[in-house]
Amino acid sequence: SLWHWRDAEAREWNRPHFYVLSNSDILRIAENAVLGHPFSTPRFPAARRERFERVLEHALQIPENQWPKTEKRPRPSLPPDFAKRLEQLRNRRNQIAASLQIEPAVLAPRSALEAIAAGNPHHGLMRWQCNLLEIEFHPNSPPPSTAFTQPALNSTVHAEPTLPSE
Repeated sequence: SLWHWRDAEAREWNRPHFYVLSNSDILRIAENAVLGHPFSTPRFPAARRERFERVLEHALQIPENQWPKTEKRPRPSLPPDFAKRLEQLRNRRNQIAASLQIEPAVLAPRSALEAIAAGNPHHGLMRWQCNLLEIEFHPNSPPPSTAFTQPALNSTVHAEPTLPSE
């Protein structure tokens, strides 16, 4: 309820949601309100404060078994030689980057190196990066920021448009 209220207020105000109320403030207020402890809120205009108080009052009426649950995703198991492989990849990347006089992260970000060391073929690197690092290129890899994670259960995966091969 508070998350939806904040997003609606942000849209109305045409500001990012954290301008209305930060995540940590929402959690702090919710935790204290549930326990019946006093809490402070940021200064809101009267109309916004009234809407906030109505939403909070409504949220406190929701039974605990209907509260949002934190779902923990299982972490993928790493191969026993993960640390060694990661260090070797990092050293090779750093040497190549130094010879090209570029930042190592431009050649291969940490998340891509971790994915490769874990044996994940979807590391997100482009062909030129793979060629320099002498690793296999996978044309439909997700970007490096998502390469090391697995999709959530029951999530829909949308295919990206395919570009012609180089």
